[in-house]
Amino acid sequence: MNGPDARVALPGPGRARLWQQRVTPGSARSCTSLLSREERLRAAAMTDAARARFTVARGVLRGVLGSGLGLRPDRVPLRVTCTRCGASDHGPVRLELPGVGLALSLAHSDELAAVTVAHGERGVGVDVEAGTSIGDLGTLARRVFAPADRDRWQTLPAARARPTVLAAWACGEAYAKATGLGLGTALAGVGARLDGVGRLVVAGPRELDGWSVRTVPARLSGYAAAVATRHEVRLSGGDFEHTGTECANGGAAALSGQATAHGG
Repeated sequence: MNGPDARVALPGPGRARLWQQRVTPGSARSCTSLLSREERLRAAAMTDAARARFTVARGVLRGVLGSGLGLRPDRVPLRVTCTRCGASDHGPVRLELPGVGLALSLAHSDELAAVTVAHGERGVGVDVEAGTSIGDLGTLARRVFAPADRDRWQTLPAARARPTVLAAWACGEAYAKATGLGLGTALAGVGARLDGVGRLVVAGPRELDGWSVRTVPARLSGYAAAVATRHEVRLSGGDFEHTGTECANGGAAALSGQATAHGG
């Protein structure tokens, strides 16, 4: 965007866009003004770190939608409802604007937040994972890999083992968000495995009933990111700019799938 009157281009038919933003005290402060009153009250009750992540993720989402739709960011009509328990303090975020069909997903981990917007209402999921905050790698590997692939994963050098299991986990999380499946079911469905040279492979659209799960370059080193969309949807990176704020300086690197999809 160039100048205060430029608008973010929201995705058209068959498209989805990803934005990533580093979470810093500065970006959190500048994104605060983009939040709704209810979101600011909710953020006030959080710890400093949780507040920063929440504020940046919601701020980028509201900034993108507000710019693309010509609305004040804090007045973009968003609703959060848990599909399992009906609570309004967690769950997927939806745009409630008649005549506008957009699927939304957001994620944050440690110092990185990500937002994905897809045309239509068939669902989209994004996840980011920080390599410094995942705990025991072996425990994680037992959840994402079958025994044979876990044994193969254990032979990888440390420099590859950590990002590989992070990426596998992110793929499962993104698929769960897009489809509404429980995480255990989603991880099993993604079917993460390693090929003969130790590269991550995930299930393709034929196994996932038309869903495509792909890893994407994370904006920060040591992080993993993944997006799940319908197979026919083309994903691209976007940059978000809100004039005069650090929150504006986010952006996604050019996207290229890192996990191979098998079976189509």
